[in-house]
This record gives sequence, structure tokens and C-alpha cells, in this order.
Amino acid sequence: MRSKVSVAGLVICLMLSLGGLIYIVKEPCKTLIREHITKNVVEDYMEGDIPSEIQVPATDLLAINGEEDLDMSSFENETLHLAGVLEIPSIEVLEPCYIECDRVALRYGVCIWPDSVMPGDKGNSTILGHRNRHLNTIFCRLQEIEVGAQVHFTRVSGEVLDFEVTDTLNAAPCDIEGLIAASASKMPRLTIVTCATELGAGYRFVAVCDLCD
Repeated sequence: MRSKVSVAGLVICLMLSLGGLIYIVKEPCKTLIREHITKNVVEDYMEGDIPSEIQVPATDLLAINGEEDLDMSSFENETLHLAGVLEIPSIEVLEPCYIECDRVALRYGVCIWPDSVMPGDKGNSTILGHRNRHLNTIFCRLQEIEVGAQVHFTRVSGEVLDFEVTDTLNAAPCDIEGLIAASASKMPRLTIVTCATELGAGYRFVAVCDLCD
């Protein structure tokens, strides 16, 4: 009887250990898959040829930790159209930037807020991205950026736009709308935004960048 109990206990321990191992490696594995897709875009960029669009898996099996209302039954692809590539050398950011701004696009890079303008156009262009600090991806180091840092945006056409960070701030939910809208500036401006939820629900970290002469 004692041996049966011991075997049953061992089986339970093994199952719990396996479940724990799957939980530990799940997020890193999802991140590797997502980064493989973004890496292909970045490699094209390094070779001087940014694709105008890419196909990405839209399945919620690759969702970023914290996303809600997931549908694990869908395995379709989604076409994302690139606006360009965002580069911030001082914090080692090099990310594809998509015209679409939805949760699928945010898994594979950064996005342009739809109520803003395209980078380099007159007005404010807002770029959003997940922080993903626990996996050190996307905007995980954005809060380290300093005034005076250089920011480069390369359009699909190959044109390079150089910006300089002129201000950084933590924005409360009631203030964020006025910072990210196209009307936030009459001159070409880039506003880069990520989460700052450690300050409270809905808080965002904002880096304001002006186009260099």
C-alpha cells in the first residue's frame, strides 16, 4: 500500500514539475518566434530594402503576456504594412514600425497611432510599443532614454529622418490624449509612448522628439 502511495505521489510531482517547466518556457518561446519575424524585417532594413508589407501569424497563441479576450482557436495570418523602421541607438532599439495599430501588430514591433500623422509630416506622429521589460524586448529600455538622444526613422522609401529627444515625462491617463494627437505639434514631431503602469493604471512614459534641421 505504501509503495502505491509513493508511486502516485511521484507521478503527481512529475506532472506538477512538467507543468511548471512549460509555464516557465512558454513566454520565452513565444518571444523567440515573434523576434524571428521582426528579425527578418530588420535584416532587410540593414541591407537597404524595407518590405512594404509582411505576413504575420495572427494567432493568439503568440499573444504578449497581459493581453485579454484571447481566441486560441484562430490560426490565420494578418498582413501588416510597414511605415518604416525605428532606431534609437542609445537604448539599442531597432524595430519595424507598422501603419496598422492593433494588438497583432504590437507583437511584432511598434505602431503608429491612427490619430496622428506619418513620421516626418507636419504635425505630431505618435509611435506606440509594448515595454516587455520581463523579456527585454521592444521598448523595455525606453524609460532610460535621455534628452538629447538621437532617434532615427527610416521610411520604406529609404529616406532617413533624424530626430532628437527634447523632453521625457510620465503622463497620467487624463493627459495622454493631448500628447499623442496629430494636433500636439504644428511642426514635424515624433512622440514615442510605452507603458508606465508601475505609476498606476493607464499611465504612460512619453519621449518627445523634434525633427533635426
